Amino acid sequence: MLFAVQVMVYHTFVHLNNGIIPNYLTFVNFMPGVPAFFFVSGFLIYASFIKTSNIKIYAKNRFLRLFPGLFFVTCGGLFVLLFAQWSNLTIEDAPTYILWFLAQISIGQVYNPSLFNDVGIGVINGALWTITVEILFYIIVPIIYLIEKRFKHSIYLLFCFSFLFYSFGASYLEDYYFFGKNLFRYLEFTPIVWGWMFCLGIMCYKNIELISRYIKYFYLAIIPLLILINLNIPDSVLFTPFSNRLGLFYFLPLMLLILYLSFATPVVKLNFDLSYGVYIWHLVVINFLLLLDINSIFMASFLVTLISLLSWYLIEKPFLNKKQKS
Repeated sequence: MLFAVQVMVYHTFVHLNNGIIPNYLTFVNFMPGVPAFFFVSGFLIYASFIKTSNIKIYAKNRFLRLFPGLFFVTCGGLFVLLFAQWSNLTIEDAPTYILWFLAQISIGQVYNPSLFNDVGIGVINGALWTITVEILFYIIVPIIYLIEKRFKHSIYLLFCFSFLFYSFGASYLEDYYFFGKNLFRYLEFTPIVWGWMFCLGIMCYKNIELISRYIKYFYLAIIPLLILINLNIPDSVLFTPFSNRLGLFYFLPLMLLILYLSFATPVVKLNFDLSYGVYIWHLVVINFLLLLDINSIFMASFLVTLISLLSWYLIEKPFLNKKQKS
């Protein structure tokens, strides 16, 4: 939930407050939610597959977690689009709307037709690019498992390959274009670029017995994080302390801090989980407020929370109850 709120807060101030983030919220720049999601997903999804040991149950559980809420938010995005463009719609626009809707509820969340560029921030739900990455990761987890059965330490090789591509892929592919866009821009929506973050999550799960001996000391990871934040080192794949493209040496202590918060702090049991709803709904709400010319941080936060509660109780929870527990 913490990292979903980080993403919402960042986008809300960027789009509704001219990008001005108050000094007391500066820390949100240095705790980016997307890399944290990828790391946690690597840990939890790999664990889920290992414990399930059944591809059908695994696929069903993943579907129930993602797609009901995704369908609901896509309907919300469609409402915003129709609200913005109703007076100018023509029959020729129907195929674009249909293709966009189908892409949003399948695996093409990054698809954003030029027809929608004048609505709100120009992208109806730009945060959903990470859902595409997540779905592709879900698909390759069983493949990683099969590879590891034959090659014991293959996860480390996959980590190295992905991190190298993350580091040098853009420059290596700078002369390669596909449909008018640089090829790297397409690969950025796949685990090829972000897979090293998932791989670190998998590594932590595979070594959790060893790690658990030291987790109580992982709060000390805040020290190197603060040092890197205050050094003002130029952006690099090793040291960058902000944005989704974190540097490796910043990501590692951040990873330790996430493990500490997950395993070494008191458990607070809640009857609801708004993290997914907050993440997938906040940009839809922001776009709607921009159409109404309402630049209110409070209103955005209130509406996102309200819709996330509705999403949880009416959509997500009923479908999650159908999951087969591992």
